[in-house]
Amino acid sequence: MSPSVSAAGGVATGDESAVADAIRRDLQAHGKAEQALKFAELHQKLLRSSSGGALANRWAILHLLHRVSQQRRGTPSSASTNTSSFAWEGWTGDGSSLALGASNASVSLDESLLDMSAGSIPLASAGAPTASGGFWPAAAPSRLSAHREWTEVVQGSEFEVPEQALVRDVVFCCQGIDGQYIAYEATADAYIINPRVGVSRAARDLLRRLCELGWLYGKVKHFVDAQSSEQENGGAVMQALCSALASELREYYRLIAVLEAQSNEMPVTSFDEAATQRPYLTLRRLSVWLSEPTRRMRVMANLAAACSGKKGGKLLAALHKHAQHGDPFVHSFTSSLLAKASLPLYEMLAKWLYRGELFDPHGEFFVTAKEGVKEHELWASGYSVNASMLPPFIPSSVAHLALRTGKGINFLQKCCGSSGGWSADEASQLQRELEAAGPKGGLALLGSQDFDLATRSDDGGLSVEGVVEDDPVSVLGLGRGTGALERVVSGAARKVDAKLIEVLGRTFQFNEHVLAIKRYLLLGQGDFISALMDAARADLDEPASAVSSYALASTVDSAIRASCARYDDPDILGRLRVRMMPHASDEVGWDVFCLEYVTTAPINTILTETAMNRYLRLFNFLWRMKRVEHALNHAWSQLKPSGTTAQFAAAAAAAAAAAGDAEGGATGLTSARLGGMVSLGGAVKRCLRLRSHMAHFTSHFQHYIMFEVLEETWNTFQAALGEASDLDSVIEAHEHYLGSLIEKSLLGARSQSLTRQLSLLLDMVLQFCALAERLHEGVQEVASLERRLRLERDVSTKRGGWGKTGGSAGAASDDKRVEDLARSHGRRFGEDLRKLGGNWLAGLDTFMALLPTQGHVDLRPLVFRLDTFRQHNNARAGGSSASE
Repeated sequence: MSPSVSAAGGVATGDESAVADAIRRDLQAHGKAEQALKFAELHQKLLRSSSGGALANRWAILHLLHRVSQQRRGTPSSASTNTSSFAWEGWTGDGSSLALGASNASVSLDESLLDMSAGSIPLASAGAPTASGGFWPAAAPSRLSAHREWTEVVQGSEFEVPEQALVRDVVFCCQGIDGQYIAYEATADAYIINPRVGVSRAARDLLRRLCELGWLYGKVKHFVDAQSSEQENGGAVMQALCSALASELREYYRLIAVLEAQSNEMPVTSFDEAATQRPYLTLRRLSVWLSEPTRRMRVMANLAAACSGKKGGKLLAALHKHAQHGDPFVHSFTSSLLAKASLPLYEMLAKWLYRGELFDPHGEFFVTAKEGVKEHELWASGYSVNASMLPPFIPSSVAHLALRTGKGINFLQKCCGSSGGWSADEASQLQRELEAAGPKGGLALLGSQDFDLATRSDDGGLSVEGVVEDDPVSVLGLGRGTGALERVVSGAARKVDAKLIEVLGRTFQFNEHVLAIKRYLLLGQGDFISALMDAARADLDEPASAVSSYALASTVDSAIRASCARYDDPDILGRLRVRMMPHASDEVGWDVFCLEYVTTAPINTILTETAMNRYLRLFNFLWRMKRVEHALNHAWSQLKPSGTTAQFAAAAAAAAAAAGDAEGGATGLTSARLGGMVSLGGAVKRCLRLRSHMAHFTSHFQHYIMFEVLEETWNTFQAALGEASDLDSVIEAHEHYLGSLIEKSLLGARSQSLTRQLSLLLDMVLQFCALAERLHEGVQEVASLERRLRLERDVSTKRGGWGKTGGSAGAASDDKRVEDLARSHGRRFGEDLRKLGGNWLAGLDTFMALLPTQGHVDLRPLVFRLDTFRQHNNARAGGSSASE
């Protein structure tokens, strides 16, 4: 049977190898390289099994199957496009076959050879390919051009190389093995053809293109072998990538085995049917066979060069970058390798999400642990996201959500103990819930519904064998996002966060501890604070160096028993401690006394040492305000109208009403004593007026602190605490609460000028209280002298004399002594009070002027109250001031 060109298939009728090549090319064109390789293997087995003639019409069967597959796909035949690479020149394309006998073919070949010089070699590049894979001259070249080419080949070579030998050498080079005529040269880093062999320039160019595959294979093989020998340093992600590359190389080895088997077949030299049934390789056919492997090997070589020296997330980022390619083949192939290389990362992520385990010996995971972190710092600084190891297909928000989830499990296990830990049963339950919520189960949610990233092994891990390569884009977010991954991480985060909130709120009573701090450190428990100040006043008035913290601790216990605080939880009361601050030599106990609240794990994760120091700062400020209030109240108790000083105030009033009278009227005071009493009484009156002015200011300011700051901020904090869904939200709400307290109490960095002015005002109040104490002592001294002199006169009178000296002169002398002492005290204290009053009013005006400048905090309620207070006092005094 003579071979012919079929209009239906575009191949020579009866050429089984051509049909097989057409089928293989068709499979490769549709992206089915693996099926093409499988077909080649099966075809080889078919040839070996039917060598005895059992199946004589193989060509027709293959041709029929090929046509059926084309019709099912709707692919137009090569006859309709007239583009078959195996079409014979001179075929009209009208559906008829152009048969060429073997004798005609040989005559044509003999004539072309006779036209050339003896020993000339017809060049394959000058003709068109035949159906059998050989080359016939398309037209007789001019004798001159043929002779020139033949002369160049002969003069540049010592002998001519058969094409079969070159094919065999190319197959060897594709395996990294030097051939007989083609060998790798290290200095040139390329495969070099022996320059002394007879190969045309066109053939050399084709050989160089074919040997590129061997060069690429060498790069990939060297990369895989090098990383396999450095398993301890390369990391799990690198090993997964090398495993994926090795899998590709195994498929490549299968192809090379098929090609090597075909390269051993003799080429077709005639058109008899038996010859055309045998498989064989030419350089042209080999280029078709190796086009697809070369593309894949080129991509792998580029990836190997890009990933060298990288690990973990950096390696995946390099793969992801190369996957962003406009060529669909490069995009799909790189994405499949990326999916396989990502498996160790997702294995680490699964352990971290479900059990809080961070197994990362090579530092590849995007979550890192800090060594040597204390228990109370575990949440804040124990773990962090390493941005350099975060693959670009995992969003930063998802990474931080995963960080919080695993960190929460570790927090429950290490900080909450047996009463609130994270058990293995809870981890298994979480995994089952997430599997039930997803279409594929577990971390298969990391892919989409049509792509499983991996199957789960018996221990809950991921198995590489479960990877499906059909759609790696969906899992990695290269095309359709990472919604599935985010759903898995969000589900785990919600479960762990709910557990954390429950443990902190119910088991460890976080809100009760914060309330206790508000009541005791922020002075919200009024009866306890009053009892403490009354009981500790004597001790706190002593120099700071003489104050005993043990004595004050006993005083605190007494104040607790004397107030409603005794009904509180013993655990809360047991956390109260007395703390003495560092002090200077001139400070007293009031300046160094502090109450502190001791916190333990896991509460100290929120109520950190820094937070407790800020609470102590607030306590010192509020304690000072209470001290000022207490001192003013004590001054009032000494200077109140029902006491001894009322006599001097009444004497001053009587003197003003009955000026010039010889006697003080109802006061019973002589005119000699009246002048001293008027002077001292004026000082007392001025002291009471100034005390009232200061008391009103401190009262209004404390009202602002207690109601506009403490209570309002507490209500806001409670609302935020009720909405908090995770520990970070709780910490943030508490930090905002504490920051608001600092800012609204005028203790923030932006209120320093106002804080200094307020401190000056409070210092003036304490100076006034000390002055009022001395005034009270002066009044008591005058009263004591008067009583003593009166007692002496009474005793002398009872004995029959006239007073101390036995006459009126003695009485006048006594009055003079009382008058001088009273006048001296009145003049001295009056001057001190006048100066202090003037300074107070000036300082208050400065403070009021600074209030509107604090734009970062709303002080309108305080400004309104203080303005009203000043206007009210000015109206009552009729324009008089506290300094008068």
